[in-house]
Amino acid sequence: MTAEWINNHYMHILEKVFFEESEEHIGTKKLL
Repeated sequence: MTAEWINNHYMHILEKVFFEESEEHIGTKKLL
């Protein structure tokens, strides 16, 4: 696994987590 793959996979997980959180966290997601 390359560092790029790990980074992309990690960001994908973060997006999934934030997307599934309540709408209160949308502002936090946009800051990322």
